[in-house]
Amino acid sequence: MTKGKRFSLAVVLLVFLFCLGQTVEAVGMIKNVTSMAATELSPGAAVSPGPVLQTLMPVFRWKEPQYAKQYQFLLYADGQEAPIFDATFDDGDEDYFQTALRPGTLNADGKYRWQVKSIYNMNGKTSVSASTFSYFRTPAALRSGLSETTPLRVGGGIGFQILGGVAPYECAAETANIVKVFRQGQDPKGVHFQINALAPGTTRVMLRDSSGQQLVRTIVVQK
Repeated sequence: MTKGKRFSLAVVLLVFLFCLGQTVEAVGMIKNVTSMAATELSPGAAVSPGPVLQTLMPVFRWKEPQYAKQYQFLLYADGQEAPIFDATFDDGDEDYFQTALRPGTLNADGKYRWQVKSIYNMNGKTSVSASTFSYFRTPAALRSGLSETTPLRVGGGIGFQILGGVAPYECAAETANIVKVFRQGQDPKGVHFQINALAPGTTRVMLRDSSGQQLVRTIVVQK
């Protein structure tokens, strides 16, 4: 065998060994990443029913595993197999990824679970690794003592109560007749509001809490 042929054979052998090493490394990496799932999911807990959140618009956050290209975010209502929210995001440059929901996705008095599926694509092969579920509950529904059928008598310390939801609360009336709506203080059965200097007739009262819930009631006011 000539010197030139020996050199060419050596080059081919080196290239073959290099490609073999790259293939083994890629296969080994894929084998490792298939067991790598998103961790540190927040909010929630690993055990159902989980904590009660103070908002209907939480920010979901998780620690990104190495090498993942995309994340599939799945949110389920209690007892349902099909997700009520399903979105896929590209991997970011940070150690943690976070996202929020569209308003109205979560309901009060609800129980939910969510997880993240990490998607990998290496050496032309796609694999998915799912995180454990994280469970949480939403705040109690906002309720009030306002009735659209029973007239509301104002003045003399008579008003209405707000129950449920998350304090602090806001209260306003959609009318120029109202002078002040103020909080009288904590009541054993809820927060007590009184409307002053409101002329008799029909008016709309709007209630909001800090979790994002809102109530609108059309009431009949009597002196």
